[in-house]
Amino acid sequence: NTWVWLSRSTTGRSRTRVRGNRHFKKVRRANRLIRRVQYLCEYCFRRGIHYAIEQPNSTLLWHYAPLEAMLRRHKARAISIPLGAFGSLSEKRVAIYTTAPYLDQLGCSLDPVRRERLAPLRSSLDLEIVRKFVCSKSGEVKVAGGKDLSKTSEYPVGLGLKVGELLKKHVKVEQPLPEMDLEFHDLDGSDS
Repeated sequence: NTWVWLSRSTTGRSRTRVRGNRHFKKVRRANRLIRRVQYLCEYCFRRGIHYAIEQPNSTLLWHYAPLEAMLRRHKARAISIPLGAFGSLSEKRVAIYTTAPYLDQLGCSLDPVRRERLAPLRSSLDLEIVRKFVCSKSGEVKVAGGKDLSKTSEYPVGLGLKVGELLKKHVKVEQPLPEMDLEFHDLDGSDS
């Protein structure tokens, strides 16, 4: 992910330069990808389909002007959740921008008991989520993602179950849309 704080030194992204250093191929690709995500979200929104975009809390993505304008226009709401509250080994907070009204109920905090249990559990598994090193040029202590950082980006099963439960409740109260006038005989390939 080129939008998070760990990538800022290698992408040239900052709050004042959100598009980053476009001389880097990975930055150009990430910018192109988010434009495509925007197209899909716009398509969904115009058809009355809800969408959700998730990123770690440290992301600069929400400051990307075209996306920010679209989210405001669609009245998308921000929800911040700790993945640790749903069974992740990390407290990792993520932000979700969504047009789905039922996802508002996802917002929660990590209860103190669960937070206390996470640290010893992580240390017993010997996970290297963040690593510190001394920069050879400046002598400064820097922080980078550890070899196990990607394990914190997995969605915990508990989150999927909660989203499914909320969706199921929402579908029960949602009014069915009138059936579209589809001509299924068009699918057979004939020109009748």
